[in-house]
Amino acid sequence: MAINPIRVLVVDDSAVVRASLRRVLESDAEIKVVDIARNGQEAVELVQKYQPDLVTLDIEMPVKDGRTALREILQLKLDSKPAVLMCSSLTTAGSKEAIRALTEGASDFIGKPNGSFGSLDDVKDELLTKIKAICSTRRPHTSGMHIPSAAPSKRTLFPEGRAALVTVASSTGGPPIVEEILKALPANMPVPIIIAQHMPLLFTTSLAQRLNEVAQIHIIQGEHGMAVKPGNVYLAPGGSHTRVIKRFGSLQLEVNDEPRGLFYKPSADELFRSCAEAVNEPTLGIVLTGIGQDGTIGAETIKSKGGWIGAQNAKSCVVYGMPRAVAEKKLTDFVGTASELASMIMHLAGPANARACA
Repeated sequence: MAINPIRVLVVDDSAVVRASLRRVLESDAEIKVVDIARNGQEAVELVQKYQPDLVTLDIEMPVKDGRTALREILQLKLDSKPAVLMCSSLTTAGSKEAIRALTEGASDFIGKPNGSFGSLDDVKDELLTKIKAICSTRRPHTSGMHIPSAAPSKRTLFPEGRAALVTVASSTGGPPIVEEILKALPANMPVPIIIAQHMPLLFTTSLAQRLNEVAQIHIIQGEHGMAVKPGNVYLAPGGSHTRVIKRFGSLQLEVNDEPRGLFYKPSADELFRSCAEAVNEPTLGIVLTGIGQDGTIGAETIKSKGGWIGAQNAKSCVVYGMPRAVAEKKLTDFVGTASELASMIMHLAGPANARACA
């Protein structure tokens, strides 16, 4: 049976970028570019005309910028709103704009090296993988992927016990979920929280800044040798692996490139495994939306050490990949939305008075 191609609208003010994107996207038989737009105003108009499955949307454009166009696209009265993949320059300003776009409803972003897509072939595999993953979750019929419905989420389903540390794995679609979870936590969390979010270094820096602006709890981008203390959230820096180790009786971060062969940097598997092995008490691992299976091997280590795994439910995921992998391995103790996962964290690791009132 023929598979309907993923219909994509390309939006960028650069003719070179538009041509390069169209060439790369249409090199894959599963993707069809329905049209191109030169600015955000044209993008909104063409989304109404074609109702595509996905829009690649530049951020800096004349007439109407990408973030304004994103908000208008998501407000359109359509039978099915498109997913939006932001195209951001790999600069500090570009990373901040991309993080804001993610919190405003974009599914993910692709970094444009040196402000242009002259090196688009360098990110070709990442671009195609993200588009297919995002659209497969939104359009299950295109890939035949079965997405099981989540089990009912209830307070009584939380496991009992006490976690000494919380660690989180997050990828495509994750930043808004991470933000929602952290905003629900108090400043006086009695345990540390370590997060591995798949994105480049500039973007994890901007994400840490953004999270600090909206959350009560203190968020820090981790550094090698940094002490791990209760009441802090440590965001693993992009482009390297972050682990938790015990040194002279105290926990600290270890940040380096080893093992070099892993696709995701930071690796959730490396982080989860190290957290479980560094503490003598159970660890709580949370697996959020994302492509692939990163976190599953580490989750097995957490479980083997007496810890627990919570996973985001399928309906609320941009890509139901990483949570699905731990669920299929029967590693999850609880499945829920961001707010429900925040409640799980409070139940197992929050202040004693908050847990008693939950």
